[in-house]
Amino acid sequence: MLGIVFLGVGYFAGVTLEKQKMVPELEKITKAAKILNAINSKVIPSPIAFGEITKISGRIVTLNYAGESLDISVKDNAQIYSFSQGQKQIDFSQIKVGDWLNITIEVLPDGQVQGLSVAVVYSS
Repeated sequence: MLGIVFLGVGYFAGVTLEKQKMVPELEKITKAAKILNAINSKVIPSPIAFGEITKISGRIVTLNYAGESLDISVKDNAQIYSFSQGQKQIDFSQIKVGDWLNITIEVLPDGQVQGLSVAVVYSS
């Protein structure tokens, strides 16, 4: 009988401790969802990523700024402009590693970042 009581107490303690571990994770997920909703809000019409291209793979560019990197998949129909020597529309193929970009982005529900339009602000 005493063994059953200890088993019950151990089970209850284990469940309680596991729930306490889950609470901070749930709070992080809730905060991340709020941030994602805010970024995609109509109140914020155009969030922009800025940085130097360190890698291009297909239509995915990796931007780096202040030691942080972000991969952005540029949509096929994204308008791309160069402002490095006047203003002109260019093709994606003219973008190269070392260029500095402003990319108007949206965050997709799966967390991926998609580029809607691109501005080359400095060309290497």
